Amino acid sequence: MNNRLWNKFVEDKVAMLIYINIAVFLLISVLTFFDITGISESCGRLASALSLPSSDIVITLTTRPWTIITYMFTHYDFIHILFNLIALYWFGRLMSFLIGEYVIVRVYLIGGIAGAVAYFLTPSSLIPTYMSMTGASASVMAIILCVAVSYPKYSVRLVLIGELKLGFIAAVYVLIDIISIPALSNVGGHIAHLGGAVAGTLIALWWKYRGMPSANKTISWPRRNRHLKIVRGGMADADMEWNRQKINRIAEIDRILDKIKASGYESLSEDERKTLLDESKK
Repeated sequence: MNNRLWNKFVEDKVAMLIYINIAVFLLISVLTFFDITGISESCGRLASALSLPSSDIVITLTTRPWTIITYMFTHYDFIHILFNLIALYWFGRLMSFLIGEYVIVRVYLIGGIAGAVAYFLTPSSLIPTYMSMTGASASVMAIILCVAVSYPKYSVRLVLIGELKLGFIAAVYVLIDIISIPALSNVGGHIAHLGGAVAGTLIALWWKYRGMPSANKTISWPRRNRHLKIVRGGMADADMEWNRQKINRIAEIDRILDKIKASGYESLSEDERKTLLDESKK
């Protein structure tokens, strides 16, 4: 891979996470095929090495600590990875636009780790000892809740449904996991999802209270007030302010167009006409 492709791969954080998940899935799928044909027995060993075991957290940390990270990139079922990656792409792009692409990987990892902790805290009687956990669901839930708590009233248009606010969509995701727990088919998994959701919520609330982390991987905390602050190198809060201004500008244009539709162009004020003209020049 040349430098240009590598830089593009690293810069697009959503695509990077998606490609890693797909690569691991394809590797497991190929090894599974060879196992079925009797050529190899490596898939079982790889599955055990990447999955998060249902053992005690102390045992896992001392014997297989890497699984707390690897499990969130591991899928065995096509439907499982398909829905996870669709949600990761959709909400990851929203996070890139509304908050900044530089935060996606850290939210993904923190959400996955929080999901692992929630999984370990699940009563052992509800998780068979032979089971293990895989999948990006907890990480994706962290991204969903993080962007939804940051912008709960931001509306998105869904095919065949119409406009829904991010806060409502996130609440539906959380509700599905809550009502799925009594089914007992995947208690540990659903609780892990909720662990990721809690992590994403806390991250968003922390950023609202203390300020956004900068794009150059350093943290700048406003000391005397909570106004937006430009950070040298990343200017994360400046980017966030730019996103907010863009959202407000789009909302204003939509309002003007609705007014034209309802009352005609003549009903616009001089300022509204100027706003529309300026936007048409961009």
